[in-house]
Amino acid sequence: QMPSVEEIRQYQFIVSMKFPNLVGVWFVMDGVKLYLEASGSGEIQERFYNGWMHDHYVSNLFAFAPSGLIVCCSINAPGCMHDSAVAADYGKVYDKLEHQYEVTGGKGVVFLCSEMPLL
Repeated sequence: QMPSVEEIRQYQFIVSMKFPNLVGVWFVMDGVKLYLEASGSGEIQERFYNGWMHDHYVSNLFAFAPSGLIVCCSINAPGCMHDSAVAADYGKVYDKLEHQYEVTGGKGVVFLCSEMPLL
């Protein structure tokens, strides 16, 4: 269940106090790939093989509120999928968050690049 309008407003306030330039933001979203043992079946192995990373993975995507609550997620997608495809197609995360935007105007910060360096 997605947060209520009141909860989203509270999250927006929390974010704006810490990061004043992030107007209307109430969540952050990022993906994580978890290693997976290669399957004995070529068809299954192909779905979970990520050519960019040269290994086998399951892809997971999480949207977090400032409280740490996971407000939306998609888990165990085939590792061959990019995070943006997981969000759009596999878990319909974008659709769920777009609905919240239409209702509340609430925005998010999305990290979908696996090449982003850790600071």
